[in-house]
Amino acid sequence: MYAGHKKILYRKTIQLTPARVHDRTQLDTLVDKPGTTYVFDRGFVDYAKFDAFCERRIFFVTRAKKKAAIRYLFDHPVSEGSSIKRNGYVQIGTQQNRMNHVLRLIETTDSQENPFC
Repeated sequence: MYAGHKKILYRKTIQLTPARVHDRTQLDTLVDKPGTTYVFDRGFVDYAKFDAFCERRIFFVTRAKKKAAIRYLFDHPVSEGSSIKRNGYVQIGTQQNRMNHVLRLIETTDSQENPFC
């Protein structure tokens, strides 16, 4: 169920669970609408689940883990003076545990010029 104001939609579905239930077990219930963009905490990393989202055209945004294995495939040009430092397409994961789909990775900085991606 969604509630909206003009052209903005807000998710109205919530899933209440005991604290011991891991978020990952609830994703199939909460992340279910193709064409929608979901935002995840960087604590959530599941390459198989991310691949399944890509196949279902479910879009997502998350911060990369500091030690994530990232292989850059190619970069897009970035305008001089932009807050975006790098804009590229990547493959994430190790050879043993890698996503099949290519993702876009944008590197920027926060308000104090600390790296943020």
